Amino acid sequence: MGVLKKYYGTVVSDHYKEYYSFDNFDNAECNVHISRYLKSVIENTKRPGAKKLYDFLYDIKKEVESTTENKLSDERYEEVKSKWLSILDEWDKEFEEVTKGKTLKYFDEERRLKNRLRAFADNHLMFAKESLVPFDNNLAERGIRHIKTKLKVIGGFRKIGRA
Repeated sequence: MGVLKKYYGTVVSDHYKEYYSFDNFDNAECNVHISRYLKSVIENTKRPGAKKLYDFLYDIKKEVESTTENKLSDERYEEVKSKWLSILDEWDKEFEEVTKGKTLKYFDEERRLKNRLRAFADNHLMFAKESLVPFDNNLAERGIRHIKTKLKVIGGFRKIGRA
């Protein structure tokens, strides 16, 4: 429809790679989706690094919500980003110890998640740097829920004669 070509601002999504091809807006990542992925890793692998990152993410959220500007100072943001990356470094070490000598295909999801969290750290932490960027994209998903429900109903078939 061409809407994204005309949009300027920030789009919060669940890592839609196509959005990164546009240069007229910034991309932020939905942290609720990331939380689900982290919970899955925590439950399935019991990695302390994943748990530490999950807890740190929500600590940052609380800190941002407690500020009057609804964002962190530039200095504090850099500290948070540095800590984010150091937690990922710890998780990398845990991952290497556990996967040493094992088939890596069994650990693909976790490896991809770690790489994504590192490569897109600024996009995941944008809510802490920009006051207008939300932590999640729940508002957008709630807005489209009614339309999706109607589409499901429209696709249904009924008998002509009812008993």
